[in-house]
Amino acid sequence: MPSEFDEVIREIGISQGVFNDQQVDTAMAKLLQLEAQGQQYALSVVLEKLQLITETDRLALENAATYRVNRDADKEIARIIRESGYTDITIVEHALSDQKEHYRATGETMRIGQLLVNQGHLNDAQRLAAEKLFQLGATNDPNFGQ
Repeated sequence: MPSEFDEVIREIGISQGVFNDQQVDTAMAKLLQLEAQGQQYALSVVLEKLQLITETDRLALENAATYRVNRDADKEIARIIRESGYTDITIVEHALSDQKEHYRATGETMRIGQLLVNQGHLNDAQRLAAEKLFQLGATNDPNFGQ
């Protein structure tokens, strides 16, 4: 069964022309075969093992997928931070912009909570609270922040 991360790898890889649907189907069949044998691999690793992508492609895809998954989560954490009154919406929006620029410049993902702590707009307890609320699913509660 493909993970959320595998789905993001698939989406990014196909959209960037790194591989095609047929190649992913081949890799997915191998992935399922390996899982049936009790072996767990990421789709990107299987694509590389089948020589459908290079190691460089795999690393770039994994980095981009990690950024996307974290960025989506961070947008929800940013909403929790705003709705909890920990800091102003303008500061949060600026931090999200800084996060994107940091990724573009370095290829590294910096989590929004840590970025706000580093900038002095949030303390560690607030960061941890916002991340915990996210993990508990507070972002799905229509009454949160009311």
